[in-house]
Amino acid sequence: MLRRLIAAHQITSYAVLVFLTSFIVLAWGINQAGIAAAYNDPIAHIRAQDEAVYVSEAIGMTKDSDWMTPKVMGRPFLLKPPLLVWLSTLSLRLLGRSLFSIRLPALLLGAVGVATVFAWVARARSMAAGVLGGGLSYSALSGKLSRDCVSRMFSPVHSQPWHLSV
Repeated sequence: MLRRLIAAHQITSYAVLVFLTSFIVLAWGINQAGIAAAYNDPIAHIRAQDEAVYVSEAIGMTKDSDWMTPKVMGRPFLLKPPLLVWLSTLSLRLLGRSLFSIRLPALLLGAVGVATVFAWVARARSMAAGVLGGGLSYSALSGKLSRDCVSRMFSPVHSQPWHLSV
């Protein structure tokens, strides 16, 4: 029992280190790429135009103070859940208008997702498998503002039976 508790504490410590490392790596050069400048598909050169829509929603919420109805070009945009837009709007309000502040919530959720996958796989298998799992989840992320980072962050949390792993 004590050995298992010590192992869980070590994994938690390493997960914090993985979070910090992935946050720094994901944030590297985040101010260099403009809004929707990154490629979703670098082979076909398809740009991430949805980032422009999310940024427009967040800036609109900041200007209008209407947090309940996301709008793009003055029209209601209710196609996606607004959690990331709300977090981006809050970040804009607290940190001012910059690329870093608009992308900070996606960055934090992405780094938490990588650390969660690492901790989950390390606890289930081994530390090496945790590093591999965290690395694979990192490769699925990027520094751009994407609603996918919210679902990627929460999917490992929902998959892990936390109540059974005490």
